[in-house]
Amino acid sequence: MTVDTSGVEKDLPADYKDWTPLQIKDAAISQMPKTLEVGEWNIKQICAALSRELPPTLLSKKKKGGAELSFIPWYAACNVLDKYAPGWEYEIDIFPMNERIIVKASITIHASDGEFTRSSTGEETLKQMTTKGVPVLDSEGNTKEHAYGSPATNAEGQALRRAASKFGLGRYLYYK
Repeated sequence: MTVDTSGVEKDLPADYKDWTPLQIKDAAISQMPKTLEVGEWNIKQICAALSRELPPTLLSKKKKGGAELSFIPWYAACNVLDKYAPGWEYEIDIFPMNERIIVKASITIHASDGEFTRSSTGEETLKQMTTKGVPVLDSEGNTKEHAYGSPATNAEGQALRRAASKFGLGRYLYYK
């Protein structure tokens, strides 16, 4: 059962293939299908499932500009896509530019009503930089390397999350 905005409980259709996007968004996590086959849902149903608020256990936090931000790690995004958009495909293009690397990620979802692709970019400096674009130096005057992950890996993860958000995955986090 789902509960509508007036607090009235409603039964879901027995076959989850018949659920409307609103029913998918309102269903309890325990009601969601455990597995789907490629092309079982149309793109609106898939986007509704991807737009659901994620359990806090799937999110990570990082500090940026004095604020603590929640985000979806790339591997958690892949797990959610695997569950609600089985058979999804992923392609990247890498563009090195001076002191930065830019990665374009494209995600294709196979739905019952066709194939849908969304793309986005991620970027990372090759060395540590301040928010004003000045290199961070170590005690010997050398530009510091990134402390966590390679610049290409970081940019790819960012691009994947942004492309997935165009299908709804974690988009609500951008508004918090």
